[in-house]
Amino acid sequence: MKNRKNVGFTLIEAVVAFAVLGIAVFGIGGFFVSASRSYSNVSDETSLQYEAQLTLNQVENMLIDSTLGVSYNYITSENGDDSSTSSYKFVKNDSEASGEAVAKVLYAYNVNENDLNSLDVMLLKWVADKEEIYYKVIQVGNSGEVKDINVNGSSGDWELLAENVVTFSVDLSAYAETKKVEITLGFKNRSKDYQTTGTVVLRNDVLINADEIAKIYSRISKGVKTVIDGVVLTTYNNIY
Repeated sequence: MKNRKNVGFTLIEAVVAFAVLGIAVFGIGGFFVSASRSYSNVSDETSLQYEAQLTLNQVENMLIDSTLGVSYNYITSENGDDSSTSSYKFVKNDSEASGEAVAKVLYAYNVNENDLNSLDVMLLKWVADKEEIYYKVIQVGNSGEVKDINVNGSSGDWELLAENVVTFSVDLSAYAETKKVEITLGFKNRSKDYQTTGTVVLRNDVLINADEIAKIYSRISKGVKTVIDGVVLTTYNNIY
């Protein structure tokens, strides 16, 4: 009788073994792919939530201590850096506007403590086709119209604040009764979408969508400087 101790696998046994191994490897590979996709989705969502909250916090910080006024500009067309031929509409919320916005700008007016004959204007601009929000602070005189403040473009002294912002809206309609301003931001990163809304309670009485800078400026009657122990203090008499 032949001794079969040193006989190897048969062809059929080898084929079956490789088939079983292939199934196992395929299953393990599928598990890792699924886990990787799940991690990527969670990471994208977490990143969006963080960016949205950070942006919302920055907008809230801009608005909450505004001392003189707030405006919201719904822009349906821009002509380079020429604001005079751009289509502006100052609204309390998007429902008051018509047409598709190419940009939206939020203005916050404050006392310029270094020059009582001018105002500091904090500008926040969402650009639709870039899906980005930009920010800058400018000084304006105490006369002229708000619509003449040039907010066109997104280069030069504009600073990038946030990316992947697919929607941006402001609601000033409840301010008169509640002093509240509502901000809504929508973000998108690859396959994930995230929207958040924040409500800011303004600490000061301000004008909403004033058409003339002089009206905003009139809320400061004068700056009174006093010296206490060598320190110059400036107080403002506001007209409400």
